[in-house]
Amino acid sequence: MPFSVGDLIDEHYRVEQRFAGGMGFVYIAMDEIVRKRFAIKQLSELHAENEILRERFRREAATWLQLDYHPHIVQAHSYMPRAEGPMLILEFVDGPSLDALLRAEKLLSQAQVIAYGRQFCSAMLHAHNRPIPDRGIGVLHRDIKPGNLLVTRTNQLKVTDFGLAKIQGDTNLTSEGQFVGTVAYSSPEQLRAAGDVTKRSDVYSFGTVMYQMLTGQQAFRATNPAELYFAIQETEAKSPADLCPDVDPALARIVTRCLKKDPAARFGDFAELDAALAGLKKVVAGPQERVCGTCGFVSRRKTTKCSVCGSAGEAKTEPGPADSAVPRPRSKTSKCVCGATLSDSAQSCSKCGRNRSDRPGSDPSRSWPLTGASEAPSHVPGLSDTSPVCAAEQKSSWNLDSGKEYLVELRSGGIVLPWPLERTGYTIGSAENMKIRLKDPKVARYQLFLVRLPCGWLAINPQANTHMEVNGWETKQCILHPADLVKVGMTWLAYVGPSGGAESMTAIPGRWPELAPPKAQTIKSGGSNVTTLNSPTATACVLETPGEGKFVSRGQPLRIGTSPVCDVRLQDSSATPVQALLVWQSDGPHLINVTGGLVRLLGGGEIIDRLMQDGDLLQIGATPVRVRIEGDPLVPGRRWAAATAAAPGRFSLSVLTGSQKGQTAVLALGQPVTLGRHSDCELVLSADTFVSRRHLEIVARESEVEIKDLSSRSGFFLNQTHFPQSAVGRLGDVVVVGKTSMLIHHELDAE
Repeated sequence: MPFSVGDLIDEHYRVEQRFAGGMGFVYIAMDEIVRKRFAIKQLSELHAENEILRERFRREAATWLQLDYHPHIVQAHSYMPRAEGPMLILEFVDGPSLDALLRAEKLLSQAQVIAYGRQFCSAMLHAHNRPIPDRGIGVLHRDIKPGNLLVTRTNQLKVTDFGLAKIQGDTNLTSEGQFVGTVAYSSPEQLRAAGDVTKRSDVYSFGTVMYQMLTGQQAFRATNPAELYFAIQETEAKSPADLCPDVDPALARIVTRCLKKDPAARFGDFAELDAALAGLKKVVAGPQERVCGTCGFVSRRKTTKCSVCGSAGEAKTEPGPADSAVPRPRSKTSKCVCGATLSDSAQSCSKCGRNRSDRPGSDPSRSWPLTGASEAPSHVPGLSDTSPVCAAEQKSSWNLDSGKEYLVELRSGGIVLPWPLERTGYTIGSAENMKIRLKDPKVARYQLFLVRLPCGWLAINPQANTHMEVNGWETKQCILHPADLVKVGMTWLAYVGPSGGAESMTAIPGRWPELAPPKAQTIKSGGSNVTTLNSPTATACVLETPGEGKFVSRGQPLRIGTSPVCDVRLQDSSATPVQALLVWQSDGPHLINVTGGLVRLLGGGEIIDRLMQDGDLLQIGATPVRVRIEGDPLVPGRRWAAATAAAPGRFSLSVLTGSQKGQTAVLALGQPVTLGRHSDCELVLSADTFVSRRHLEIVARESEVEIKDLSSRSGFFLNQTHFPQSAVGRLGDVVVVGKTSMLIHHELDAE
């Protein structure tokens, strides 16, 4: 049975859209771990019963995966051989196909055709020369057409659909004399027999695509397939310059050469075609074309909305000098996503190898983490997306489902806003695309990352210049316990959930304990150093309420209010669900007003944050409270301060997906560790067959983690960004290798 919208695939891909095709289905799904969309191609259950079709799909996946990363090829991430229909996990491209773009634009500017042409040449040079182990060298596409070319929102062309691809010299699964492909875009030799295709056949097919981009029509047209077959085999296409006189004659000659019947008369490969297009760069400048000020797409239409990125922003009417006919959008920074500086002439980063088009500021739909950007830093890409924020219904009373988990926003006047925790991870901040959006001017655009680990919800503040408090104490991360109070900006949040149910975290296999001995081999559930800390001495703060009410704190926080999460439960209609918090600080016990309700000292003013004294008489709501302090009031606070001062500790990695989910490891400061499937690695991910034997080298520094690819093949992802060589990770970042996602965080305390 196919998956429906809302279903989970492989425990973490949430289906958002489903499309039916001739051989199966394509799903657009959100990975709830890394908060990134993927396209998932599935062979239908009926076709999966056919051994030949199933083997074709498997070989397509194997070929696509072997191509690895290229900026102009849609990347294949993993293959799942499911019994009900195998699946191929692909990069999701949020943009139109070239076919859709041509329907909107009719025909493209010469400057844009040259830009797309050179990007396509780069992609096919990579594919045609890629070694495929045990099968040959070079992948022939065999189905190049506008529908198989996608355009990103940053106006970058990407080649997709290698379902008919063939390894040069490999004759398996291609019958003699059999045709595969799309007739209108196929070369004469491909129409005669699919096994006769060469690099020059792909050159021909792309020539037909360039022809259509320049003229708005196919090179060969007919009323039926037989006539079309004859036209391709026996007739010559008109020159693009004959149909559109403004087409540069040199460009028209290049396209005409691609369409020669004799393969030997065409360009020998895409390197020759790219060199020819590069030679046109200084002589082609489109007449009075509109250039999108956001993505740089050059349009011939008089429209205010860009067909590529959808922007209605300012557009230029002049394409600029001939040697820059397709201008890049003006960048807001000269920094690469890995932090390295890019010179004006650099087309790629010398440190991480990323293309210049992937630099911060090239895509306005993304926000990039720039160190020290502002008091409200941009959200980290990959941990949030553009789908709507989570649904929360404002309530005036505390009537929550006791079997569910919530993060409850505590508002003034007793109003609560419970956010149900039903996903694997949440971004929290003031930006519109945060999963939990807080309308607080003191909260950063991206303030917190909340991720579900087996031992509980881990709250992380990944920003260097923002603050998070848990039960009155500042921390960078904390495993939340039921009733914990989290403060960000001026907003208080209460974690509400059933007690128990947490599982222990075990160690990632490998030799890493030899370099970084953990506090315990097993990280137990509830391992937080800022949630409970009882004093071994007789020190206590006692709150007495009318009747027999007596509530004692020997170091642990006391929540005061009317809700079930409170330790001091008030039977008072004028009080709020969580009105105040008693917390021990370095100078003694403090009473903090949480929601702005009535908290005052009898005979004095209202309390916002007060150091309690023995004998204080308080009024909380309409309830009188007497304070008694026993022993030395400085002892618990000093123990708290000592514990939190050492809280950050060392960096750790925890696995979020797959069969090793819930395993964790500590990284030794300054000591390189290897990660891979080989048993000799310090971090062993043996269950993920898409991880190389030695895939990564990781070095933990004081404030960051350096990550280097050792596979020389597939690289890795840091949040939603692919890095073929190296990158720097920080607290709260998600690293993805193969099918395994791992969270960077500080070492968890063992209890």
